[in-house]
Amino acid sequence: MVSGGVGMSRSSGLSRSRTLTMLWRATFWVSFPFGILAFVLPIYGRELGATALEVGGFFSAVSLVPVVVRPFLGRALDRWGRRPFLLLGLVGYAVAMGLFCLADTVLLLTVARFVQGLGQAFLWLSAYTIVADVADQTGRGHDFGIIDEATNRGAIIGTTAGFFMWLGLENTGLDGRQIWFWLFAAYLVPSLLALWSGWRGVWETRPQAAMQPVENRPVSGQLLALMGIVFVTGASSAMVWPLLMVFLQDALRADVDALMWATCRPR
Repeated sequence: MVSGGVGMSRSSGLSRSRTLTMLWRATFWVSFPFGILAFVLPIYGRELGATALEVGGFFSAVSLVPVVVRPFLGRALDRWGRRPFLLLGLVGYAVAMGLFCLADTVLLLTVARFVQGLGQAFLWLSAYTIVADVADQTGRGHDFGIIDEATNRGAIIGTTAGFFMWLGLENTGLDGRQIWFWLFAAYLVPSLLALWSGWRGVWETRPQAAMQPVENRPVSGQLLALMGIVFVTGASSAMVWPLLMVFLQDALRADVDALMWATCRPR
């Protein structure tokens, strides 16, 4: 009986380890375009004729969707499980990269950002809930930390690669539209790798106790007020960076190379 218990414990430990490893890979790959978007989105939006307000809207769209979706997503995670919403989030990011490739109008660019916002809303809450499910009580801080580490590492590598790819494609004589297409065609690959990692390696982690019917509760006024505060602060902070990029382009006549090196300065 003791050896059987040890075997089950070891098997459970291996399952948790594999789940965290594959979740790390999924968040690592999906984070590749995060940094480059903050730089190229306002530039490309201006090339398509977007106003400063519309450029700010590109960034606010990603803040709007999670604010609306996430308060209701927690209940859905308890009712239907974590894995379906994790995969929906990864699919959302992959679809967003495909839409970015094809975006040749301001409207399509905005749609791509809304889809990315849906992916963001589903993915990250599901990912952190999975970590909470499988992490040992003595190592939860470490397990949450490795997901943040995967996100930052993926964003750093993806942003660096994207900058060099942009400069390389620019030297070939391609115009901004063509550079944009090939850049996000390249980012589609890690997004698909993230989806593959999640599909193959991250299984359902919902505890048995959570499989009971979930009690419906009305949304409180305090929660609605908090949602409003988070939305306003998130939207305003999201608009500062793109408007700064637009200002540098319009007022200071900074070219793409100068903006790129300015955004790479040590922080």
